[in-house]
Amino acid sequence: MLSDFRYEMKYEIEMDISYAVRSIILNHPAQFSQPFPDRWVNNIYFDTISFDTCQHNLDGISNRQKYRLRWYGDEQPITNPKFEIKIKDNALGRKRTVPVPDATFATIQKYLVEESQLPYYAQPVIRNRYLRSYFLSADRMFRITVDRDMSYARIIDRQRPLLGYSLHSDKVIVELKFDKENLADHKEITRYLPFRQTKHSKYVSAVLNTWSYV
Repeated sequence: MLSDFRYEMKYEIEMDISYAVRSIILNHPAQFSQPFPDRWVNNIYFDTISFDTCQHNLDGISNRQKYRLRWYGDEQPITNPKFEIKIKDNALGRKRTVPVPDATFATIQKYLVEESQLPYYAQPVIRNRYLRSYFLSADRMFRITVDRDMSYARIIDRQRPLLGYSLHSDKVIVELKFDKENLADHKEITRYLPFRQTKHSKYVSAVLNTWSYV
């Protein structure tokens, strides 16, 4: 399944105002509400041995891809996973989602390679996990996600990527997401979000903090 292109504007929130984020969003004139409860998001990211995906992001390559396995809820076992290919085209992004069978990680990875979804040279390098809140504007044109309680780890055992100690981050990441057709209206949303827009990738940040030679 391939989603349409959309914009994703990211904000890295300082801890001294993070407590107010929910209130700011719920009091926004666009009348944001929460369409469903918070949930934990788990990811395993794949890259080459030279970290090409990470380096393309750092170099500002306008057309690039990122590969990850995602599932929700408990970190273990991996349940109802989906493989996602995130496609970046300048400021726009989209993703292709591939359902995969419940299985051991090694079996899932083998399946993705055999189905030509994951390049054979890509290896699991980072895992992360965070608690996500979802907000939707009353006109359903704009979505906001708030990610917190983040942890991440360098993957050492590629057959058992969930083993090992995780590092924790106190950052709160807010993302405003909207379809390209709604670009003209987005300034009415951002004018009431008192946050500083930033370029932030949870994957790249985890790589830089755990793989020292990148």
